[in-house]
Amino acid sequence: MMRYRVKCNCVLLYGSLNKASISLSVGQIWEYESKSPEGLLFQFHRLRRQNVLIEITNEDFEGIFEPQESEG
Repeated sequence: MMRYRVKCNCVLLYGSLNKASISLSVGQIWEYESKSPEGLLFQFHRLRRQNVLIEITNEDFEGIFEPQESEG
């Protein structure tokens, strides 16, 4: 499974009525689960860390995450 590292501190906000936020810190490692199917209006990436699942747009994904460097 591919892993991605957070490269900048940020807060993701979700929801229109009942809002939730997730804070991401530099160095956190998230496991990449999937990319949205082609043809959807908004393309997104799905990542998981400690039972938290996020869906994030292409633009945010590229700005916040980078591939984790392999050790060894």
